[in-house]
Amino acid sequence: YSDEHVQALAVDVLARWQQAALTAHRSQLLSLIRGKTFRETLAMFSVDKSSGTLQAEHRALLLPILTRLLFARLTIRVGRGASKNSMAARRATIFAFFSGFASHELRELFDLIVGPISAVGACTFDGIADPAADARRAAAVARVPATQQLGVVRSLHECIQQIGVELQAYLPEAMAALMHLLRLATHCVCHTSEGSKEEAAFLLDDARIDAPMALTLQQARELRLWCIKTFGLILRIFPNANFEHYMPMFWSCVAPVLRRLHSHYSQSPAGLLELIGALMSQRATLPLLSLSPTPVLPCAFGCFSAPNVSTSVMDCVLSIAEALVKHCGDATKPNASNDKKTARDGEDDGDSDGDNDGDSEGDGDGDEDGKDAIDGDDDRDVDMDAEGKALLLAHVPQLLSQLHARLKSKFGGSDAAKALAAAGAGSAATRELRLLVSLAPYVENGEQAKQMIELFLPYLRLKHTARTERVKAQALSLIRQLIGMTPQPLAHAHFFALLFGQLRSRHARHELCLLWAALPDAIAAAPAISPADRERHAELTELATELIELNAFEETSIDECDYGRRLDAYGRIPPLLSRLSPPTCLPLLCHCLFDVELDDIALRHVASHTVKLIIRRAAVNAGPSRDARKHAQVNADARTDAPAADAASTAAMEWEAMLSRVLMPAVRHGLRLPTEKDLVRAELTSLLAAALLEAPWLQPELATLLSPRDAEADFFYNMTH
Repeated sequence: YSDEHVQALAVDVLARWQQAALTAHRSQLLSLIRGKTFRETLAMFSVDKSSGTLQAEHRALLLPILTRLLFARLTIRVGRGASKNSMAARRATIFAFFSGFASHELRELFDLIVGPISAVGACTFDGIADPAADARRAAAVARVPATQQLGVVRSLHECIQQIGVELQAYLPEAMAALMHLLRLATHCVCHTSEGSKEEAAFLLDDARIDAPMALTLQQARELRLWCIKTFGLILRIFPNANFEHYMPMFWSCVAPVLRRLHSHYSQSPAGLLELIGALMSQRATLPLLSLSPTPVLPCAFGCFSAPNVSTSVMDCVLSIAEALVKHCGDATKPNASNDKKTARDGEDDGDSDGDNDGDSEGDGDGDEDGKDAIDGDDDRDVDMDAEGKALLLAHVPQLLSQLHARLKSKFGGSDAAKALAAAGAGSAATRELRLLVSLAPYVENGEQAKQMIELFLPYLRLKHTARTERVKAQALSLIRQLIGMTPQPLAHAHFFALLFGQLRSRHARHELCLLWAALPDAIAAAPAISPADRERHAELTELATELIELNAFEETSIDECDYGRRLDAYGRIPPLLSRLSPPTCLPLLCHCLFDVELDDIALRHVASHTVKLIIRRAAVNAGPSRDARKHAQVNADARTDAPAADAASTAAMEWEAMLSRVLMPAVRHGLRLPTEKDLVRAELTSLLAAALLEAPWLQPELATLLSPRDAEADFFYNMTH
């Protein structure tokens, strides 16, 4: 009874029996009843056995009285909402006080919490053994007032959250109450007049009951949410309990929520999404996913491609995917079994470390029972590892598909530059990349490898920072491992070539060189490569060697260029140019333009000389002007060597594109460098003059400023001197 005066009179009556427990603590009980002294008395009144405040012989009589006094105060509303006496703070304090009770001493509290549900016989669950009896119990819960149903679930949630493992003995009753409450709430959500017809269509037959509409739509949805949240909390605190008895009914009840996660729960994490995260976070609960008639993980991963999905939902789904990969990764560690055995042997109490979620106990003295227990745990671990790996492999295609759709919408929208800048500045980009990196070892075919590479490409476009350079290096490393599995290894060769002019860090450029070194082997292994690409095999082999040399660093110094190797490589480039096609020459041009902008005179001059050689070769092969080439194309049908002419025309267009779309934009960018880069700007001005001299059609109006025969009249010569 919640009235303070009545409670005080009841304590006085009980004290007249002169029981030692009540006589010794009468004043404290009265102080707990009075609101003004409640918090102070509760803080000083410790019931923990180790404190010694309460004698052991007094506990049996005093603790049930304490339980009833404190339970009455759980629902008393006193004080303002923000004060220290608010209901939420008081409830948390009271439930924390109960954590000093032993497990068997919590029976009174548990019975008071689930009393309304127990009164209608709904604290028993038969499952598949007697589904009709369970349906009758769930329907009987409708006789409990709606506010009491919500109060039971919320109190149960707070009680489990504060007290934890001491409630394990009462878990069957708590789960039975939750299942019946959830079933009734689902029934009311799907069958009220305001409810969604779509939800009713998704409800499975196993969860249907014949019961009155005891809850409004809002109350039913709130009750369903709290049931799911409480079950998720139970899964985290009791991961090794046996939940298989309850899971078929649970999955049948939440099917309407599960099927609509991607469409109706993309702005705030649903309780079900967090529960799936709890299932995935611990290896012991992984098998429970297979008990759902509706595939669980595909519904959760569908949130990846949901439009305008919130950050909190994305974090939750990423955690689910990361947990799945982690379990599979633990299974494939080379010394996993030895690590588990070492962890068991080194512990006296039997609990393994955080990397091994299953509880394993051994007495350490080598008896047969302990050995059998350890062997049994090993068998269970192997089964869980195999199940986790099978689960991951089954969902890799969908994971890649959903991530591809997400990154495509994220980086390919109307304002892609803004999206790239935002991704480079936040932590979401690296978290998604880490997930992709962890998925890479499980790619099994060329189509998956192709899709995975396309997922990495947006990260290579991030704006340059020290952090994004590390991201790019990691992405390039994974692309190099996957490139050999793709049916078209050179599909993104043009983009990879342009990266030589964009990447700044040593590690990222080294990974890019290794990627180009892997391309020849990838071409040789590709089954459906085009003849033109196969002809580039020899070119790429020779080019990759020189690219590695052009980016060489001293092995005995820190970040010191190996000038000997680099200058020797530049010396071997002139004869190599005559054998390179335009696509193969592009990475060389981009690298040279990168070296031109360095504050290193030796490398800048030799790189500038190499760029001029490339310009000369490109201008010669580009042939006549655009108009002349158009005229040649018109008359191409009259030639007998039309295929050869078409190939020559294509090569000429590629050489021209290299100058107009790569060289000229790089020169324009360099000419806008600050005044501190005057020497670099002068070098780029000389490159512009060389380009206009060899290919005046690039900028006809600027080409008129050239005067090769009279240096004094040459505009560009005067600009650089």
